[in-house]
Amino acid sequence: MPTHYIFQTKMSDQNPEKSPVVIWMSGGDGCSSLQSLIQQIGPYRMRYPRQTLLSTLNQNTWLKKANLLFIDAPVNTGFSYTKTDKEYELNDETTSKDLYNAILYFYNNKFQDFKNSDIIIACEGDSAQYITLLAELIFQGNENKKVGDDGFVNLKSIIYQSPFFQSDDSSKFWGHERSLELLDYHGLYGPQMESLWYECVDPSNRTPYCAYFKEQFLNSKVQINPFNINDKCQKKTSSSTDEFTDDISESSYCYSWKYLENYMNKNKQSFNLGDTFPEGHTWQMCSYIDEINYVHTEGGVISNIAKLLQEKDIFIVIVSGLEDAVSTYLQNEQDVQKLINKAKLTDDGDIKAFLSNYQVAGVVSSYGNKLQWVRVKDGGYFTFGDNPSAGLSLLEQTIIREPFSG
Repeated sequence: MPTHYIFQTKMSDQNPEKSPVVIWMSGGDGCSSLQSLIQQIGPYRMRYPRQTLLSTLNQNTWLKKANLLFIDAPVNTGFSYTKTDKEYELNDETTSKDLYNAILYFYNNKFQDFKNSDIIIACEGDSAQYITLLAELIFQGNENKKVGDDGFVNLKSIIYQSPFFQSDDSSKFWGHERSLELLDYHGLYGPQMESLWYECVDPSNRTPYCAYFKEQFLNSKVQINPFNINDKCQKKTSSSTDEFTDDISESSYCYSWKYLENYMNKNKQSFNLGDTFPEGHTWQMCSYIDEINYVHTEGGVISNIAKLLQEKDIFIVIVSGLEDAVSTYLQNEQDVQKLINKAKLTDDGDIKAFLSNYQVAGVVSSYGNKLQWVRVKDGGYFTFGDNPSAGLSLLEQTIIREPFSG
C-alpha cells in the first residue's frame, strides 16, 4: 500500500478492555487529528499565553469513558504520508477505503484485544463526508460476519461535530448566507454594510464589493473569529525571535499554529513513526490539501446518512456550536430537516435542555432513537475544546445510545 496512515492511541483511564473505542478524525481538509488530542478531548490541553507553551491536565478528557484512536487523514495530513512518486488521487472514496483498511489492520495486527469493543467514530468539518462513506464500507464488510469474527468492525455510533455534509461554495463560510445571518443576529456589522448584505449572500457573487464585505469578518485585523464569534482572532506579531511565534496568514483560520508545529516536529520520536518515515517530512497543523484538488462527494452525503439511519443499527449525533460562524447551527438545522424527511424519522418538535454537570449546556432535539441534534452553548467550531464539560457529557450519552435526556 503506497499510503502510510499514522495513528495515536490512548487507553481509557477505567477498564480499557470494557470501554468503547472512539476513532477521531479532524476536518480541514487536511488538518491533523493530533490537534484534537492535545487541545480538545485528550488527557492534556496545550495553550500558549504570551507565546509560552503550557500543558495542563484536561479534567474532561474522553479517556474517562473511552479508549481514543486518532488517525491523520487523508494521506499527507499531519504525520501521514505516501512514499510513491506518483500523484495520489485524493477524494472521499480513496480516503474512506484507506481508512477502512487502516482500521482492519489496527484490530487484526495491533490491538486484537479490542476487536469486540463498541466503536464510535467522531469527526468534524469536511471529514463528515468520507466518514459517512467509511461507515458504509464497514457495514458492507460486516455482512455475513458477527462480533468476534475477523474483519468485523463493531460500529455503534457516529458523532458529527460542526459538520459540512457537502462542500460546494454554498455550504462554506465564504459568503454562505447562514454564516452572515448569524453575524447579523449578533450585531457584528454596522448599518453601512446592510446593502452589501443583500447583494453578497449569493455565493456566486465575487465582486470587489462582496470581497470587501467578507473581508470585514474574515480579516484578522478586525479580530472577529468566525470559529467562535465570542473570541477574537489572535493578533499578528510584528517580529519576534520566539520559536512559538508566527505571523497569522491572511486567511479565515484566525490562529497561529507555529508554536504547536515546532513542538510536534521537535518531538517526532515520541510518536513511534516507524523506520520508513521520511526524514524530511514535517508535521503541519493543516496541510491545505483542499488547495490541491481534493474531491469531495458530489452532492454531499445527506442521502447516504439517511440510508444508514433507515437500514442499519446506527446511532447518530450531530453537534453544533451556537457561536460557530463556519459550520453554523442554522445550516445544520437545514441538514437535520433533510435527514428527517429522507430517513422518515419521527419529529415530535420537542426541544429539551442538554445538561452537563446538572447545568444547562445547550439544547437537544431527538428524532426517534436514531438521531440526536445537540446545540452547545459557548461552543464554536471546536465545540469540545470550547466547552469540554459538555463534550464529555455528550460522549457519555452517546455510549448509552438512547435519546438524550434533559
